[in-house]
Amino acid sequence: MEIMVEDVAITMTYSTGGSGAYSEGYVYTVENEKPVKIAQFEGGDRWSGGLIEAKIINKKLYVDRCQSKPTYDGLLRETTTYILKGKSLLKSSVRTKPVSKCW
Repeated sequence: MEIMVEDVAITMTYSTGGSGAYSEGYVYTVENEKPVKIAQFEGGDRWSGGLIEAKIINKKLYVDRCQSKPTYDGLLRETTTYILKGKSLLKSSVRTKPVSKCW
């Protein structure tokens, strides 16, 4: 059975034992039936850029992060769109919207 895979986005959240919950993300493709990392994208610590979700649709990577900004009294869900170009991520746009919680 042959499984067709193009690119996948993977997010990882980890803790170092304190109160932090840090995240980062990766984009993988499959070459010669083996996973190959083609890019990495930034996450953060919970409401300071922590990753909520990442997905790839039509060669575009959509990354949702939780943000708290000093100029805004609340949380924001920030969606950054990247274009996948070979082994590079080109930032295309950033949108934010107020939310009551990120997760």
